[in-house]
Amino acid sequence: MREGLTVFKVTLTNPLKIGLLEFKPNFDGTGITVNGIPVKPSYIIHSRDRIDIREGERIVYLIEHHIAALTLTGITDAHIISHRSDWNFYRPEDRAAYSTNAEPSMVLGDPNGVIGAELVESLLKAPKTTIRKLHEYTKPGKPVEVELEESGVIRVKPLEEDYIAIIKLFFKGFKIKTIFKTTPPNISKPLLHKISNSITPFLSDSENTVYHVLGDLIGDLIGLGGIIGVEIQAFLKKSYHALTFKLIQKILSTLS
Repeated sequence: MREGLTVFKVTLTNPLKIGLLEFKPNFDGTGITVNGIPVKPSYIIHSRDRIDIREGERIVYLIEHHIAALTLTGITDAHIISHRSDWNFYRPEDRAAYSTNAEPSMVLGDPNGVIGAELVESLLKAPKTTIRKLHEYTKPGKPVEVELEESGVIRVKPLEEDYIAIIKLFFKGFKIKTIFKTTPPNISKPLLHKISNSITPFLSDSENTVYHVLGDLIGDLIGLGGIIGVEIQAFLKKSYHALTFKLIQKILSTLS
């Protein structure tokens, strides 16, 4: 069900280079692409410990952190181009890409396992253009729940309030509650700073990993899935990307 909130698409006003990545405006309002591949649920081929997308024989690995960064900074439409040219075979994503004769540029995520403070800060400060085109989001008309033994449980229900999401996250005994608003700043800057600096729980047992999980949850459900106007209650374990993708599939299946 698509109704309720009025959310316009937003893109960068100018091209932006951050390290080996280039972010270009998408004034056509067709969404996000990574190395030319659309970032949409139908293009996802791997969603257990990371998010990979595929078009034809081309695969881009580990896109979730950059989708989270765009979503957290209010950007709905952009073209991401990677100029990475060196392999790091300590990383399973690099080994997977190399085995398919792909280039290093097809592995996107930071090897340190963070969304990235420089990335988020640069996107936050960059001039943006509102496209006079409504964001095509999905709002479920009734509560939806998914559960996987190794991943946890997520429950969503439609909101009456005009928020993109109210999020209640439980992970490793820690709890975070936040509101993701319809206009920037969508969340508080102190929380955004914690999210961008925290490391993935796949590389650390620190309690701060809960903030990384929150960023992934926002990027997966709101950025990739386009699910908004909901309360999200998530009790997560590791391999939670499998759970978020299952939820997206379940919600979209009710609309088809």
